[in-house]
Amino acid sequence: MSTALVGRPLSTEPATVAWCAQRGHPWTTYNPWADRTWCRCGARQSPGQMPPDWGAKWELFHDHPYGVPCRCYLPAAQRVSQ
Repeated sequence: MSTALVGRPLSTEPATVAWCAQRGHPWTTYNPWADRTWCRCGARQSPGQMPPDWGAKWELFHDHPYGVPCRCYLPAAQRVSQ
């Protein structure tokens, strides 16, 4: 594994760092090639796969209400119509 991935922030955008800090730097990203898990801003890192914070991941990657079926895996025509 490259040491360039260790200890470096993923994003130093103030809004990203603030979002992450307000939530306690939840685990959101696992990279199997690096076998490492990160919070959104990269301040919190750990070797191996850590259990993700599904609420934080939903906030980052989904545009539908929390708790309803995810439209991400529907055919494109169905995603547009909902």
